[in-house]
Amino acid sequence: MRNDQQQNNLVTTHVLKTATKPVDITNENLDESLQRFWDLESLGVRPRTVYEEFEERITFENDRYVVHLPWKLPHPILPDNYELSMKRLSNQLKRLNQDPEVLKEYDSVIKEQLKNGIVEVVENPADGEVGKTHYLPHHAVI
Repeated sequence: MRNDQQQNNLVTTHVLKTATKPVDITNENLDESLQRFWDLESLGVRPRTVYEEFEERITFENDRYVVHLPWKLPHPILPDNYELSMKRLSNQLKRLNQDPEVLKEYDSVIKEQLKNGIVEVVENPADGEVGKTHYLPHHAVI
């Protein structure tokens, strides 16, 4: 072989799997087989799913279900978003004031949620502990 020539080696392997009788292959069968493969590959050790953690931590207290947030540990500290939430609430109220009927309906829904214990009044909202208090801004859905 001359120095200016290249030599390439290519090896190709083909595998053909055959069955002597018809096999009903469905996505479920493939999913189960793949799951078994990964279970064996990891020696049966697998992390708990979010759903499994959810099932373990759900409780029924005072005629309602109580669940916890599905945190990944260690989770980042929640940012202080009190001012941002107040600004969004202010903008929401400005929009609602443009349509008094929608504002009235919005107000009645909030009052009903307060009465039913779905939401609660926070006495000192600005005093929330940073990292443990996070305000969820919301929007009127019409």
